[in-house]
Amino acid sequence: MGAILLETGWANWCLRYRSFLFELCYLIYVYRASLVVEYYVIDRIAQDVRFRA
Repeated sequence: MGAILLETGWANWCLRYRSFLFELCYLIYVYRASLVVEYYVIDRIAQDVRFRA
């Protein structure tokens, strides 16, 4: 009984940890994507300013 409890506890911990890692990866991905978009927008604005000047 104790071994089964240990197994399910380990499985639950694994799942929780995996979901935590997934969320972390997702946040990093979203952050990187927003950085790329921000860089693109800043680049476009800079080109616009240079073009007008």
